[in-house]
Amino acid sequence: MKKLITIILLGLTLVSCTTSREKCEWTRLTGESVSYLGPEGTYTGQAAMLFFGDDASYHAKKTVSDAVTLMIDGKCNFAVIPQENTVGGPVTAYIDELLSHDDISVICETELVIDQALLVKKGTKLSDITLICSHEQGLLQGKLWLEENLPLAQTRVVSSTAEGARLASISDGSVAAVASAAAADVYGLEVYAPRIQESDANKTRFYALSMGEGSILRA
Repeated sequence: MKKLITIILLGLTLVSCTTSREKCEWTRLTGESVSYLGPEGTYTGQAAMLFFGDDASYHAKKTVSDAVTLMIDGKCNFAVIPQENTVGGPVTAYIDELLSHDDISVICETELVIDQALLVKKGTKLSDITLICSHEQGLLQGKLWLEENLPLAQTRVVSSTAEGARLASISDGSVAAVASAAAADVYGLEVYAPRIQESDANKTRFYALSMGEGSILRA
């Protein structure tokens, strides 16, 4: 259901725009350039595609700070970042990044259902896994499943769920990742266990950002 966003959150002005659960509806400018938390295969990348479609050029960055900085430096028009998860709560590091720049506007938001999976190299058994890599939110969302099924494996927090998948793909098979099934396709991995998140209501809110008061967008 569509709604009109006219709220103030954490001192950031959300410019009024009509939005559905999938995309913001605005008159798009030509030559849009969008940065987002990468690498390829992140849920943030999926959110960026929902916001801006196939016609935009996309720049996957290693951290949210890098994605936002690219926009601040004028090297892209927009940045897309995750903001809050229904299981893990606010992504506080990203909120801090926004609050440090009072000239950034949140122009629109969307929510995606997050299905976390355990990704492994082909032929890997649970007994082969000694390390699990993911974003802190991915590890938190899959915590109960991991504790029950891989109690001896170590965990490592990395910059994104897709980065965890990339690391698993270049490992000797002892590294697994908590990430999306889409990331498995990107990095040539297998989905060993789908939907390992604690809640079927696992969702993350994503923001599309611009500089100033959103004047480069036309409602």
